[in-house]
Amino acid sequence: MPELLAIPKTIELLKKCWQAAEARICREVGTKYREADEEAITILLCGELRQEFAEKNDNREFETAFASDLQNGFRFLDLNWISHGLIGRVAHHPRHVEKKTGGDFGLVVARPDVEHRFETRVSMHSQGLLVQAKKQSKTGTLGRLTAMQRSVLPARLDYTAFLLYMYAVCGAELAPFGWLFARGRALTAVEADLARLKGTNPKSIRDYQRILTSSVASSTDVIEALSRGECGTADQRVIDAEICPAAASSVTVEITWRDGKPPNPPQQRLQHHIYLRQGL
Repeated sequence: MPELLAIPKTIELLKKCWQAAEARICREVGTKYREADEEAITILLCGELRQEFAEKNDNREFETAFASDLQNGFRFLDLNWISHGLIGRVAHHPRHVEKKTGGDFGLVVARPDVEHRFETRVSMHSQGLLVQAKKQSKTGTLGRLTAMQRSVLPARLDYTAFLLYMYAVCGAELAPFGWLFARGRALTAVEADLARLKGTNPKSIRDYQRILTSSVASSTDVIEALSRGECGTADQRVIDAEICPAAASSVTVEITWRDGKPPNPPQQRLQHHIYLRQGL
């Protein structure tokens, strides 16, 4: 697969939105939402992301950031028209039946990609991650994997991550979300790492790293890696069948256009531009 166009300013804005939304959830779980479980936290996070995106979209910040990235990526071409109407948005599809994917929800980050050789090709790139969320109980433990998860997950570890909701102080606000990637590891090794968190209250990603044997990523690390195609999978068949099947819970974070497709190019160049959309 060709290398994706680097869009650092657009990704940085996306990370900023997630970081602000996550920070509010971490604070408010200790005050407003003390009974929130993993699924409730996902719903709350999507709501906070919508608020962040709405503010940025009103100010056309995604459009501005992407226009700047296009200018840096194609210094001798005027492709600014591609950025017109670009927005950030999130879609949450709640689970309808008990799912058999082994994860709590599928996370997909979709972003525009642009190539130019003899013609301009605009496409959407989607990268998916199967997420198994674990929230610390008030007694300091994390729930164990079910028999079904132990059966299903070993074949899917290359695109699976464990999302850790830990208390920064016992029973109070949450610590920054920690992400434990399963790629290249045995499921038993991941379970052993989860067991090491029992009774701990990490206040930062560095605290996680001192406790666990494998590296732990922050949410912004994960969003950047997905945006760059560096973690999870871009295989649409896997995304549709295993990460975001219709009946399962999923979260799609998109940098896209209001009507789902880019604006028309300048009339004189119309025949030189192609738009391709990768299905979500």
